[in-house]
Amino acid sequence: MRSATRRGAEVALLFTGFIASTYGFGMYLFPAMVESIRVELPFSYGTMGTISGLVQTGFMVCALLAGFLTVRFGAMPMILASIGVCAVALGGWPLRRTWSS
Repeated sequence: MRSATRRGAEVALLFTGFIASTYGFGMYLFPAMVESIRVELPFSYGTMGTISGLVQTGFMVCALLAGFLTVRFGAMPMILASIGVCAVALGGWPLRRTWSS
């Protein structure tokens, strides 16, 4: 019994690490990239603030939706889906140059 509890805690910690790292890239790397983005795209600071606000709003909406979806589908499928979506989004990051040309 004790090893099963420990294993569950290890899995929860691992998945929390996945989600926290991808969340960190998505939410908090954006302000650090603002200047390099403004070199490529002539956005004003107001536009960048609007984009940041929309990202935060999207996060809050998805956080609320995730609660309902977790009740319906279960925690493990939601965790795996979150990891998958974040991995695909981060995996597509190198392709951004081809889209801007």
